[in-house]
Amino acid sequence: MKHISSLKFLIASLAAALLCLGADTASAQLYIRDVFVYTDDGAPDCTAETDRLTFVVDVRNNSSPNPLYQPEVELVGTGTPTLAFNLQGVPRTAVFDGVGSLNDGEENLLFFVYNPTPTDYGTGLTLPNGGTSNQKKAIIFDDATLTIRDKNMPASVLGENGQYPQVGAASLFNADPYNAAFEINMYRLESPQASGITVAAGGTAQIIVKRAAGAEANTVPLNLLAQTGNAGIATISPTSATIATGQSSFIFNIAGVSPGVTNVTIYAQDHVQEFVTIPVTVNLSATARLVTLTPSTLVAAENNKGGMQQVRVSLGAGIPSGVTFNITGYSPNVVEGDASLPIAPNQTEGYFFVKTIDGQATRTLTLTDPSGYYETKYLSVVVSNMPPVVLSPAEGSQYTTVVNKEIGFSATADDAANNLSVVNDPLTYTWQFGDNTSATGPAVTHRYAAPGNYTVVLTVTDGDGGVTPRTFSVEVQAGNILNLAPYSISGLAGACLDGTFQYINPAGEVWDPVLGNFFADGEGVKIRAILGADCYPFAWVDNGSTLSAPLRIMPGSALEATFSVNDSMDIYYLFSREFYPFDNFGDVDQDGLSDTWEAAWGKVAPQPQNFFVSGSAPDSIGQIASTIASGDYGASGNLDADALPMAGTMAIPNVVEPGQVRVFEYPIAWADGWTGYLPSPANPFVNIVEYRGLEENRGGADGWVRYAMQRPVATSPLRGNDPATDPTLLDTDGDGMGDGWEYYFWTTIMYEVSNLVWRAYDPSFATYDDGGIPLLDTLPGGLYPKQTLLDMFDPMVGRATSPGIENIDLDQDGLTNLEEYLLGTNPIHWDTDGDGMPDGWEVEMGLDPLDPRDATANDDLDRMVDGHAMVYIDALAVQTYWNGEAAFGFNPTYAWEGSDVEENLQFTALEEFLVARYYIEMGVVAQVDSASWIYWTTDPLDNDTDQDGMPDGWELYVGLPPMFRPPQPPPYDIQLGPILNDPPDFDFDGLSTAQEFANTTVAALRAADVAIGTNGFIRAFPMPFPEWTNKRMPSDPWNRDTDGDSIIDGGGMDVGPGEYIEPALGDLNADGSTLVNLNPCS
Repeated sequence: MKHISSLKFLIASLAAALLCLGADTASAQLYIRDVFVYTDDGAPDCTAETDRLTFVVDVRNNSSPNPLYQPEVELVGTGTPTLAFNLQGVPRTAVFDGVGSLNDGEENLLFFVYNPTPTDYGTGLTLPNGGTSNQKKAIIFDDATLTIRDKNMPASVLGENGQYPQVGAASLFNADPYNAAFEINMYRLESPQASGITVAAGGTAQIIVKRAAGAEANTVPLNLLAQTGNAGIATISPTSATIATGQSSFIFNIAGVSPGVTNVTIYAQDHVQEFVTIPVTVNLSATARLVTLTPSTLVAAENNKGGMQQVRVSLGAGIPSGVTFNITGYSPNVVEGDASLPIAPNQTEGYFFVKTIDGQATRTLTLTDPSGYYETKYLSVVVSNMPPVVLSPAEGSQYTTVVNKEIGFSATADDAANNLSVVNDPLTYTWQFGDNTSATGPAVTHRYAAPGNYTVVLTVTDGDGGVTPRTFSVEVQAGNILNLAPYSISGLAGACLDGTFQYINPAGEVWDPVLGNFFADGEGVKIRAILGADCYPFAWVDNGSTLSAPLRIMPGSALEATFSVNDSMDIYYLFSREFYPFDNFGDVDQDGLSDTWEAAWGKVAPQPQNFFVSGSAPDSIGQIASTIASGDYGASGNLDADALPMAGTMAIPNVVEPGQVRVFEYPIAWADGWTGYLPSPANPFVNIVEYRGLEENRGGADGWVRYAMQRPVATSPLRGNDPATDPTLLDTDGDGMGDGWEYYFWTTIMYEVSNLVWRAYDPSFATYDDGGIPLLDTLPGGLYPKQTLLDMFDPMVGRATSPGIENIDLDQDGLTNLEEYLLGTNPIHWDTDGDGMPDGWEVEMGLDPLDPRDATANDDLDRMVDGHAMVYIDALAVQTYWNGEAAFGFNPTYAWEGSDVEENLQFTALEEFLVARYYIEMGVVAQVDSASWIYWTTDPLDNDTDQDGMPDGWELYVGLPPMFRPPQPPPYDIQLGPILNDPPDFDFDGLSTAQEFANTTVAALRAADVAIGTNGFIRAFPMPFPEWTNKRMPSDPWNRDTDGDSIIDGGGMDVGPGEYIEPALGDLNADGSTLVNLNPCS
């Protein structure tokens, strides 16, 4: 009994495909599921005749519900089964070796063994196939009585045919991937020199070929064939041989032919798939490796015949692959040449070329064979020198100049014969001028002190000792003298005398007048003024006949003039100097206004200036703005009559850059007679401020200095706080607001002066007690970024950067910027005079936005109750809102001007504005802005704003609305007035609200309209019923019995003319008397 406890030896199987049961397996009941094969030594193949193969046949029973049921297999009858299989298509038979199990399980395995023959070879282990499925069988029964059956189910037997299903074209062992490489091979070869051998050309070496390891005792003869890949490199002998029975190896001979690398291959003649390949490397012999150079040392002149020299290279022997030598050791611009030399296969000679460039040099070249076949060789190259070649001037050249005039000489030369290469050596140029003076260099200048003819000798020497001379002549003539000098005019404190001058001839040569200023007749010359320290250009000055007109216009920046010299003459240049240190602008009249700025904006004379002709106005220097230090054209001039608000200046830290800056005071403090922010003639926006702006101290400057650009653009980072405005226009950017006024706010915003006082009106009153909401982006809740505000108020380009700026209401106070400019109010604060009332509301109500005293005024003689606590009781909806009566109780003496009780307060202008706040706090309206405050505030100059016959304060006291109805009433429209038509009677006492207020005291006080002060008129409150005689105070519009005497207030108004009496209906109040008080208020 055999047991397989591990599958590590299983090599191949018929694969799971044999699980596919066909009709044949169903009838057979027992069937072959898998066939496994392994060798005794566990090798993945069989290479020795002594290797025994074991076949394991896995038998299953498909009679059970489980087709993989493992039977207990037994053999019944006589005879012995055999296993038939094919090896490379050739039939073979394995003999029966018993029955066994896997891991001591059911004995369902049949074991067969096979001993290889000496000639077995193949990789195609297959089971035989019949023509039809019922002919397919693997196990051969040699006796008809032999039966293979399931011991537990004797009726289940393995049929003689159809033992396994047909799968594809064949049922192969190597259908399983583990069997793909399994083979039986008695012909496998090996060699201990498989990694390669090396042999010299003309020498020999041996190669051993042997049977595979483990198969040394095989008896089959191995017939061998031997081949070489390239017989021109190496040969092998013999070309055929046999490893006979009893032998394990054979020795072959390798003969080296020529250098190179090839392979030799030895095959098993009977199975050429079996072979071994050995790399063979052939090297040269010592004689063949020799290299000879001709010449052995190369000596040549620099750049000789184009500089190309030939060198021959001879080899001891050629090789089939050919060879390429690398050539190194060259030096740029000294010795150059071919970097490599290829020599063709089997050739023994080649040539390369060397270029000798610069003389007096020795270099060593190295020839190297990268393949290593040939020796390394060295070549010494010696280069001899040649004298330089002078290219210019030509021999015998002639020059002409004048006495004391600088003349220039220049030469070019080449350090190579025939000018065939670049200049390599540094050349030395020596000049002998013929007057016992000399100079060196390729370009020199010289002045001759006396007329005459002079011979000049130029000598050019190279760095290797070569010398070449050149001779030419110079004619020196007498010439004209041109004098240049700085110029100054009496009265111009800003003239600068530190400038210098140059002359430039038509050839572009420059020389200094200190070294000579002689010119030939008719010679064209360019004169150039050179600014000295802190000097700036202004104008050329001459005798009025030589220089062209544009050069004499002042101020000008032309520092060069060109003309022909026909006689000796004097020419001058007027330089200006700066006014402030570090200013970098000329100021010839020293008025603080730069020449170029004054020229740009001032009255520049249109004609050339003639400094030598007196009284030539307006063409003389004193008639242009640049030279007038006072008056309209001076620093304090004000051509456009522009002005700033009346504010002083103060020094603060500069938030824009390091240092401090002097800014305008903001906010401007109030005083009696205050004009707010109106531009004041007493504080003119003068030229110096329009040009330079506010003074700064930037740390490195000496004290306070006004910095300025020449004419800055609005976006220039160098502009600083320069206004850059037109001093001849009141409004540079054309937005209707003066430059000085805009500049005041522009710099205030730029330097963030008191930015907590930049406030906008808050229509929700949420921040009213904090002074309004901030306007700057650097503060929480800001409305505008700082840069936006700067763009708006920029006096130079404000309207261009912010179109319509004049119509914007920045501080939301009901006034546009243009209106604020015209009224003198603050465009960046909603309450200029700080009295708690917006500027626009004060203007609309006839108050003065520049006088805080009108906040406490009561020009309309209106009254209110102390505390402002008001809760309104809606008699119809029985809903509490707000009125003062609920807080204090109704008192007929409260809240009207005719009664002077202590609780009656002046209803001031500020309180009349704050009526809007009451409505917001009580939730009647969310916010009150400049468009709606007419509906939510009362008129401080009219004590009956809605003209309903009841004064504003009394209406607020009893919970009635004192103002006009807004276009879109809120939900509380029952309280809104005016109450004129169809007057309501909230307490159903027969009196309308106007009648409740009406009384004989009011009528006596208000018999007619009366004028109050100068602010307008106060409306009278006549009695609705003149026959009343004893109703002397208002009654409660929310209580039908104001005095609590059980008689309704309006019950007796029709009884008796001229009296206000209760009706004669007896004792109506049940007090035991028919005499009652007929005043419903007492």
